Amino acid sequence: MKNIYKILAIVLFSLTTTLNAQFKNVDGTTNDEFLGSNGTILGKSCNCVNEDIADFNFTFSSDFYYALANDQAVIEAAKQEAWDWYNRQTDILKNYIGSKYNKTFNSYNEAKEYLFKETEKKYIRNNAPSAKQKISSSYHSANNAEKLGLKGLKALSHRENEINRGNLDNSLYADFKVNGTPLKDIRTISELNSIRAIVNNSTIDGLWQSDQFYSMLNNINAMISSSAYSELETLAFNKKNSFYNGYNPWDRLNMMQLQIYFQEHNNYVSYPHFLPGGVFENFNNKIQIATPSFIETEVQKNYTEFGLFHNEHWRIILRDKYNNSPFYNAIAKAEHQALMNAELNRLKNLTSMGASLNVDKIVRQFNITDPNEYEWLNANPDKADEYLQRLREAQALDNQENSEPIPDNQIISIVGNNYESEIAKINNELAEGARIAKLIDELNIINDEKDWMLTHFEQAIEIVKFADETKINNIIPSVDKYFILGFLELLSDNIIRIEDINFEDRIINSLSGRAKCIYDKLKSLSLFASTIKQFENNNRYNLTIENGACGTGQDACTDASDLANGNIKIKVQGLGNSNLDFAATILHEAIHAEIFKYVDEYQQGLDPNQRENLLFWYKHYKSNNDPTFATSEAQHQHMADRFVKPIAKAIRALDNNSYPLEYYMGFGWDGLRKYGYDGYYDNGNYINLDKNTSSSYYINQKTVNDNSNFNNINCQ
Repeated sequence: MKNIYKILAIVLFSLTTTLNAQFKNVDGTTNDEFLGSNGTILGKSCNCVNEDIADFNFTFSSDFYYALANDQAVIEAAKQEAWDWYNRQTDILKNYIGSKYNKTFNSYNEAKEYLFKETEKKYIRNNAPSAKQKISSSYHSANNAEKLGLKGLKALSHRENEINRGNLDNSLYADFKVNGTPLKDIRTISELNSIRAIVNNSTIDGLWQSDQFYSMLNNINAMISSSAYSELETLAFNKKNSFYNGYNPWDRLNMMQLQIYFQEHNNYVSYPHFLPGGVFENFNNKIQIATPSFIETEVQKNYTEFGLFHNEHWRIILRDKYNNSPFYNAIAKAEHQALMNAELNRLKNLTSMGASLNVDKIVRQFNITDPNEYEWLNANPDKADEYLQRLREAQALDNQENSEPIPDNQIISIVGNNYESEIAKINNELAEGARIAKLIDELNIINDEKDWMLTHFEQAIEIVKFADETKINNIIPSVDKYFILGFLELLSDNIIRIEDINFEDRIINSLSGRAKCIYDKLKSLSLFASTIKQFENNNRYNLTIENGACGTGQDACTDASDLANGNIKIKVQGLGNSNLDFAATILHEAIHAEIFKYVDEYQQGLDPNQRENLLFWYKHYKSNNDPTFATSEAQHQHMADRFVKPIAKAIRALDNNSYPLEYYMGFGWDGLRKYGYDGYYDNGNYINLDKNTSSSYYINQKTVNDNSNFNNINCQ
């Protein structure tokens, strides 16, 4: 590979030399093709003996074409000992650096030092965030090792006590793994000690490393936040200068041209960029000093006071206590070990197996071995605090009652049982918490929904009871599973409250604002479910009512896109002309969803919003199942009795029964018109659904809307 690069470089050098010869004018001057807007500076021709060697060319691109050509020029000049060429290149370099930074330099060396400082400043600012990220990652790894190790040591202490008591098969933390081994599988003290030795070492490493990386993280954060990089800049500059000064003059010259090219190369490629392999090996790790690794190493050097758990901490003891006398090495090491053991035990005692030390106390006191109880308690560590407080108060009450004499004239009552009573109550709560955790596992509830279930006890128990009631052969039916998962997402996102769920009728209300207010009025009077149940009563589907887009000219529509999971949505787009109109719209759409549910039992894939077509199939399948429904009269009467009148009665109830029922029939008729009805028969009488301003349909409905108190309520 090196040979290929050398051959390429020689070819480039020859090409560059030829091009330079071709660009020279008759009078010996050089064309300025590369001068001007791109900032390129070429060496001028001279009347000297080295005109066959091309001057440095600072034309930049995404490759190192001219850097390689410049490299070959240096090699050729060195062979010829062309010092006049050398001196001319230093002038070219000085002028280029001055042009780039808009500076005037008195000497080449002054320009060189300025370039080194500026480039390293840039590298430090570019690479400090990467160094910080690496230090942060190291800190978190060490911190995790520390926490995991301390918890492992705590678990081994529990298991050691169990083994010593002969309790091999009923461990409190049977499935907890230490170094990959479940506690229940550790059955001898010998096995336990072998694992403890490994965990002890990894914990100590985690402790001192987390201290070190935390200190380093604070240092680099302070640097970045205040841009206080002067110390790093000086270190990087001095190191680069030292490399430079260690080279012969020709390599110094080559390093300078390469430094310039490397710096400009960044404008043509995505950062980071690298030197081409096999050509500039002499300058590896010298063009860019302030790499992320360099920054990390220098930051680490500031960590000089080794913490207690560092294996060199004994030297601090030797220094501070024994004046660095070598005769006390062994004593300092022994004291260091004793201090580590004491601190390790202290930290272990402060480490909880569960979410808190109080959770551990409850686990021990109530001998919790049910993983579901444990999961729920861990998710609610404040409950452990509450339980311990309740037990303390109950015990204090028992002590008070048992110490007070009972007057002769009072009936003797049972006293001193408060503590036992509280124990029973807490056991019941733990069992209920286990039911919650079990349902979470059963339905594979995860993420925010799982957190919500674990931390909302009363509401979660209500959901558990509903789930248990739905079970068939101890399995929750699919439609009910998706009903639960659907409203849990809304609950965890604070879109609905538990009160917005009608468990019995599988209805979720996720409306907001005025729409929710009007729906709640319907619900509070038990008008919503009772009205739509009069049409059909099909609980094999879940109904969600929400705000949403439906399209031009529609106040509401039905969405059956998740019907495979038993979910139907009513989307409300407009609120109608009045509160009563909107209430009627909700009822229209809910009954429409019932029509769709019925048809879908027999024929899937229909568009729920093609209402006339849907009603045709409803009548078709209804007639097949109920021969009395086959006639046109029966179908008309069905719509009158199950659609129009129930809606009219519900709206009348909302309006506090202010007018006779006939005044509210229009609110039901409005929904019927959407199915293509222009009239229908009710008990043999033909009802015309023409809503002209002179019709009783229009007049009665307008009278209600104009005078209804319900329309005037502030429903927000």
